[in-house]
Amino acid sequence: MASDAIDEQHPGDSSPEREDTKPACNLVAKIKARIAPLGGVDLEIPPREPMREPPTFD
Repeated sequence: MASDAIDEQHPGDSSPEREDTKPACNLVAKIKARIAPLGGVDLEIPPREPMREPPTFD
């Protein structure tokens, strides 16, 4: 009975298939599809710098 009240307050929320939902996209696949025609990309990684001195809380 309580679940019926919830369904009436929010119609469509409990159904697994909603009209406005989109299938999940795979971000990695989309990036690879975008970069593949270029033959890949080589990124220059900057060298690491020494760590800074920690702050003193005097």
